[in-house]
Amino acid sequence: MFIKWSAGFFAGMLLLAAGAGSAFARDPVYIKDLRQLLQGQQEWIKVHVAEYLVWSGAAVNEVYRIFREEDRLYAAVPKYRIGIWRVLAQASRSKKERARWVRKIAAVYRDTTAPDRLHAIETLSKLRYPVLPEATVNKLLREEHTSPMQVYELWNATGFSAPGNNRAKDRLVTLLLQQLAENDHAAVPVIAYVLRFLHVLEASRWDQVRHAADLLPTDPAIHAALLTTLWIAAPAERSAEAEAAWSRLFRKRDEKEMWPYLLAGLALKGTKAGREWLLQQYPLLSNSRLAGYNADVHAAAAYALLKMEPY
Repeated sequence: MFIKWSAGFFAGMLLLAAGAGSAFARDPVYIKDLRQLLQGQQEWIKVHVAEYLVWSGAAVNEVYRIFREEDRLYAAVPKYRIGIWRVLAQASRSKKERARWVRKIAAVYRDTTAPDRLHAIETLSKLRYPVLPEATVNKLLREEHTSPMQVYELWNATGFSAPGNNRAKDRLVTLLLQQLAENDHAAVPVIAYVLRFLHVLEASRWDQVRHAADLLPTDPAIHAALLTTLWIAAPAERSAEAEAAWSRLFRKRDEKEMWPYLLAGLALKGTKAGREWLLQQYPLLSNSRLAGYNADVHAAAAYALLKMEPY
């Protein structure tokens, strides 16, 4: 995941929200705010804002035009180039053009000297573009040492078919519990993040993730990541327990560190209380004159409100 304010988390989770099938309440206020942020922000925040607009079906031509210029200026800049091409792939006017941008991302991943291979494999997985040969799957499923790169490679190698999806979920839950047993939490946020893209967890796997969350109440960020996974990936037979997990996270809504998780959870599975809270907070989150203003949070809040149906 990319860095400050869980940047990749925002983009990735809200990409998941974009595909969830809910209609958008296209409030022009939030679209207007996103368009202003698109013009005024740089690099990853600009990428996130562009994606929110594309996923909302708003200003797609404007996004395309702006990011063609970003590509002209910054196509040689590691990491940011992946974001540029990711936006252009999603805003492309044809499948052929989309494939061209995706192939550029794949070329970065295949370049073992590239400093942004991690960004590339994460993005390729989000775009559901497999680049790993079948021969690597068994190796990835046997790996004992777990790094973010290996987690994303496992997702890319196995996550796009039903049988592979199940193998990936089994392995990722095993790795999650293994990391906790070894008191090594380095890959836990990435594992929790990827599990959300692998569709609903079966009840037994969901119970294991809940057990992991119960073991980590003292690490706020990791705990929040696991609670978000429990909320988003819950099977129907665990709906009551998922509501309880969300309530644990929502009770921390006054803690700014929790906002990335709350906003992503609300964009995908909005609640009446969550929407009311965010409507109250939005004038503060969107006021760039206030101390502590964060444009990434502003953009994510606008998108979450666009995504949530009025109750």
